[in-house]
Amino acid sequence: MVNLEREKLDHILQLIKNIDYGSISIIVHDGQVTQIDSTRKKRFAVEKKKLRTGNY
Repeated sequence: MVNLEREKLDHILQLIKNIDYGSISIIVHDGQVTQIDSTRKKRFAVEKKKLRTGNY
């Protein structure tokens, strides 16, 4: 039982170390971790467009 709990903790720590943007959700039932979900997001730099001046 201790090995399983350590495995869960190690998995959570690994997710935290390897995520730049996103979320980690830990589901608990009856005081025990039953599910871990992670969502990673990739963000890209956005170039702002210049406003056109003139007739429309």
